[in-house]
Amino acid sequence: MAHTIDMVMDFQYGSTGKGLIAGYLAKRGDYDTSVCSFAVNAGHTYIDKSRGIHLMTQQIPTGALSSPTVRQVLIGPGSLIHAPTLLDEIKKYGHLLKDKRILIHPNAAVIEEYHMEQEIEWGMAKIGSTVHGVGAAAIERIKRNPVNPNIAGIRWVGTELEQYVATPEQYRLALNRAENILIEGAQGFSLSMYHGQYPYTTSRDVTPWQIAADCGLPFRWASYIKVIGSMRCFPIRVNNRTGSSGPCYPDQEEISFDDLGVEPEFTTVTKLKRRIFTFSQQQAMEAAFHCGGYWDTRVFLNFANYTDGVVELMEIIDKVEAFSEINGNPPDVAWIGFGPDDGDVDTMEEYNNESAGA
Repeated sequence: MAHTIDMVMDFQYGSTGKGLIAGYLAKRGDYDTSVCSFAVNAGHTYIDKSRGIHLMTQQIPTGALSSPTVRQVLIGPGSLIHAPTLLDEIKKYGHLLKDKRILIHPNAAVIEEYHMEQEIEWGMAKIGSTVHGVGAAAIERIKRNPVNPNIAGIRWVGTELEQYVATPEQYRLALNRAENILIEGAQGFSLSMYHGQYPYTTSRDVTPWQIAADCGLPFRWASYIKVIGSMRCFPIRVNNRTGSSGPCYPDQEEISFDDLGVEPEFTTVTKLKRRIFTFSQQQAMEAAFHCGGYWDTRVFLNFANYTDGVVELMEIIDKVEAFSEINGNPPDVAWIGFGPDDGDVDTMEEYNNESAGA
C-alpha cells in the first residue's frame, strides 16, 4: 500500500508554531492517522476561534484533535510519557477524540516523579533543561533494568492507561493500514543533541530520521515523507536560569521583545520568559540540509507580524529559499503566520494576492 505522509517539524529552537500549522493542515486535509513521539518538555498549542477550539497538549498531537477525518492516534516507541499528563489530556479533550482509537507503543518510556527530582539534583537547569524528567526517564530506559523496565508495556499493567497500550504487532498493523498520515515532531532541529549547540540541547536528535524512528515508521517509507518545517521570523530560546540556555548562530544576535515593539513571550511548559534573536540564514540552511525531504520541502514561516513590513518579511523569505553549496534544493515558504489563530495563517498565494491588492 502506498502512503502519503506529511511530517511537521521545527527548523529552529522550538516554539515556532508547529501545533498551529499541524492543526491548520489537519482541519483541511483528509488524514486518517495522526502520529507523534512527544515528551512533556514541550507544549503544542492550537487555536481555532471559528470552532471554539483552544488547546495545549504535551502528549497528544494537535492534528488528532483538530482533524475531522483522523480515526487513529498513534503514540510511538520513542515517546516519553508522563501518565497524569496524558490521562488529563485524554479526559480534557475527550470530545475531540470521540471515535478516534488511541494506540501507545509498549516500548514508550514512562516519566515518573522521581525522574524530575533527579534532573533537579543533577543541575540540568544550568543548560536550559525544562527539568521535566525526560532525560532521566530516557536514561533509565537505556539502562534496560530487567526487573522493572521503564516502558509503558510493563509499568502500566493494571492502570487506567493499560487499555491504550498496543502490542508491537497491533501498532505495526495500525501503521501499515494508514493511508494518509500526519506526523508531528517535537522541539526543534537546533536543539538536536547531534546537530545543535551541544550541550545546550535536548536529550535526543531532532531530524526526520529520528522522528520517523521514534514514531515507529519503517525505513522503506522514507521516500513517502514530505517535510514541513516550521520557522519564526525571529527565533526564540528558553530563558537563562541558573546558567545559560545556550548561544545563537554567528549570523544572528540576541535582541529584546521591546526592540520589536511586542509583548514578551513565555514558554508553554516552564512559563519562563523567552529569549529572542534575529533571523539566521545559517540556521535555516543547516535545518534544510539535515531535514529537507526528498522533494517538495515546505516551510511555515510564523510570527510575520513581528516584522516591520513587507520588505523585511520578503528578505527573510529570500533567506529561507536561497540556494547554497549544501542546499541545492532549498525549501519553499508555503504558509505565513500572522498570529496565534488558525485564521491568522495564509498560504503564500493568499499572501501575494493580498499584498498585490493592498
